[in-house]
Amino acid sequence: VVASVFKAISYALYSGTLNAWMVDVVREHNIKEGHGPIIARSYAHMIIAKLMGATLGITLYLSGYTYFIFAISCIASFLCALYCGVTMQETTSIPFYKGKLLVQESFERMKSILVNGFKISTKVPPVFFSILLYGSAMMLIYIAMFLWPIAMKSNFGVTKMSLYWYLIVFLNFATSFAGAKG
Repeated sequence: VVASVFKAISYALYSGTLNAWMVDVVREHNIKEGHGPIIARSYAHMIIAKLMGATLGITLYLSGYTYFIFAISCIASFLCALYCGVTMQETTSIPFYKGKLLVQESFERMKSILVNGFKISTKVPPVFFSILLYGSAMMLIYIAMFLWPIAMKSNFGVTKMSLYWYLIVFLNFATSFAGAKG
């Protein structure tokens, strides 16, 4: 539960902030290629890192060193966060609010953004269908990711998985990488 809460917090902080930071840096430094190709390359690198992590994890699991998988993952995550915290600089193109935190005004502003976003998404069919498609795909992915071990009664492992599971994992990496490169 604690890990899930931290994952949710880190995803919320990562998902929009990376794109916003990239857009600001590209605009501030007048980078001609724009932020799209840079973000696509970052996703391609992320997929390679996941593949390396999966290979290392499977190797350690088959060698009987399962506990090292979690320790290495934790240390690598902290080192990456430390690196980002030290090297990433705040952009100067956006003036940041430096006053007192006003909870009521912040809540009203968030509510306004959500209501406007909902109105726009229901009035513009491509946006509505994109949201619907993305939501459906994510629901299916999360069902597959989190419920199949329960359906198998947690009686699974690398040695018990069939060739099809390896094929699915490999195709997931390959298509994601190709999509990010494309």
